[in-house]
Amino acid sequence: MRDTSKQMQVGNTVIGGKYVPIQTMIKNPVIDIDTTLRKIENLVAKKIFEATGRRGPDYEIISCPTCGRTNGDIHLMVQSIKSHLAGKILNRQIKIAVMGCVVNGPGEAEHADLGVACGKGKSMLFKHGKRIKIINNEDVINELFLLLEEYTGLQDTPVIQ
Repeated sequence: MRDTSKQMQVGNTVIGGKYVPIQTMIKNPVIDIDTTLRKIENLVAKKIFEATGRRGPDYEIISCPTCGRTNGDIHLMVQSIKSHLAGKILNRQIKIAVMGCVVNGPGEAEHADLGVACGKGKSMLFKHGKRIKIINNEDVINELFLLLEEYTGLQDTPVIQ
């Protein structure tokens, strides 16, 4: 069966001088209006609060500027996290620390909900400042995605089916 999903702008608004587009995914012709409208209303309410400064964004990523101690591709990790979270609804706000070394990483992770500190060949994952796991560097992004989904109750944006 062919995937007929399409990104569709369902509306927009201007709040506090900021243009806030509202988008959703359209998939197949069956529509569950109540569930979809409730999700869209929640998304619109979040965007209104964010645009007026009454609520922060769903996530904040803290990353190091990189230096000679950096043992991971910080830019790639940050971009991967942003891409993974794009268009998703998080059930709670989250602060994520992405650090390139084990010198400063643990300290930054203390102030974040989830964090990673890259080392030579291995990296440490943190949850609320506590080390929870040591993993191979090539597994960092996948392990972080699993933690994100578990911690935030990550959901896709409203889907009309």
